[in-house]
Amino acid sequence: MPTRLKRSGKCLSESGKSMVFCNSCGAEMQPTMRTCPGCGITDSLIGGLRSIAVPELSGEVAYYVVSYYWYLMNDTERKAQRHLRGAMKATLGSSDDAAQREAKNHRVYFRMLSDDPDVLLLAKDGYGEFSLRTTARILRDSADKVFFNLCPRCSKLTRTPRARQCWHCGHDWHAPQRPAGASGDY
Repeated sequence: MPTRLKRSGKCLSESGKSMVFCNSCGAEMQPTMRTCPGCGITDSLIGGLRSIAVPELSGEVAYYVVSYYWYLMNDTERKAQRHLRGAMKATLGSSDDAAQREAKNHRVYFRMLSDDPDVLLLAKDGYGEFSLRTTARILRDSADKVFFNLCPRCSKLTRTPRARQCWHCGHDWHAPQRPAGASGDY
């Protein structure tokens, strides 16, 4: 359990210390700071929107952002994702450098691969590293467009931005609870 989000919009790390992130650049800050150390902006922190609490970057967060906010990727990142998915399909799940070379010989999926040096640079470490780097860039450049749907009970990330049931603790918040003894349509 790397981070927990409090209702105040602050994250708690493993050590229990509060973590806050700037709305503009996504830089990590102390909760008492008035000026962002990354971009120097104060208006998005005090008197404007409060800083966004972002879960610690992990495979789960990267999967969530790359899957549901794919439209925030640039063209090179989209081509790299297509390249890596082609390699994974051709090699039954592997996306490392050797798998990418092997995929070039596949009779169907070679069409998904790219020869662009920028794409190959992004894809060189495999899909996991690619998704972490892409997620970090998306959160740095467009943190205000990414909504982290967190469970109200355990504060963990749900599977999708519209989910109403927690994958981790099973909490369900689909519909309001009926008062005891209520009958009929609510």
